[in-house]
Amino acid sequence: MFTTLKKNIIRSIMLSTVLLSIGASLASFIVIAHSQYNHYKNAANDTIDQKITLSSFAFNNVMLSSRQLSENEAFLEAIDSDEFNPQIVPVLNTLKNSSFGILAATVYVVEGPTYSTFNVTNVVPYTQWLEYDPVNNLLMSESSSMLSIRTTHIAQIYNNVRYNDAFGMITYVVKLEREGNVVGLLFVDIAPTYVYQTYFNYDNHPRFQGTVSFMIGENRSHLLGSLAHQTHADYIDEALQNSNAVSSNGRYLMHAHTLHEEHQLITLIPMGPLYATLIRTGVLLLVLNVLIIAMSYFVAQWVERRIVTPLQRLNTRMQPSRHLLKRPE
Repeated sequence: MFTTLKKNIIRSIMLSTVLLSIGASLASFIVIAHSQYNHYKNAANDTIDQKITLSSFAFNNVMLSSRQLSENEAFLEAIDSDEFNPQIVPVLNTLKNSSFGILAATVYVVEGPTYSTFNVTNVVPYTQWLEYDPVNNLLMSESSSMLSIRTTHIAQIYNNVRYNDAFGMITYVVKLEREGNVVGLLFVDIAPTYVYQTYFNYDNHPRFQGTVSFMIGENRSHLLGSLAHQTHADYIDEALQNSNAVSSNGRYLMHAHTLHEEHQLITLIPMGPLYATLIRTGVLLLVLNVLIIAMSYFVAQWVERRIVTPLQRLNTRMQPSRHLLKRPE
């Protein structure tokens, strides 16, 4: 009788402890995981916003220098001719050297010559730009400038090296106007690799190493910071449709941000660091569960002794009384 009672007491305490411990651990893990995910997501979002802000300063510097040149009356007078003016190229070289990010600069004079910095050759003909919708729309609009991000209509050679169109090009285009008429266009090329390496490089980031960014251009084309990033390009469409969410395969946290008003920046943040944190949390909870269950076994034995031992003593003491109470035959 007492053996069965002992087993029932221990079994009841152990079962209750196991169920409560597992339930509490699961609830705790869900709450912790949700909190850590939100913290990770918010931290990534803040980091990307900071990098976009820093890149905006650089873009604004290039734009300011370009607009100042486009408003220089002496410069406008010098290009307002159908004859080649050798003084224009040094001015463009000075503009190029004003910022590390400027790859080259080109001036197209309407019904006139084309001027380029010394380091670029085989530039896109002006007639082809007239057939390119963003540039044509600029000429037809009241706007004085635009930022173009694209993978077509790119000069063939920069710095004596054939340029790979897969990297794309960022160009600030400014109308050159004189006396109310457009006399030309100024194209200032900004190297995408420079922008990626300077402002969107996460190689040394303490939390987001392995993060990859893509600048999205016209017709949803994307610019590469490295040829190795092409393998990540499959996530772009999914990121554009489901921003601020985890990719379908669970590998990346996808963010889509506005980049300089007109374009988008897609950022893929690896989920590995978050998963590693959750695994550590899960292991810690598992260890605590084992300790709690082990302790509950000793507690159950203590409770069993506190209950059963007095009953056994009482039963022992009652044995003579039972003998006396038996009826005589």
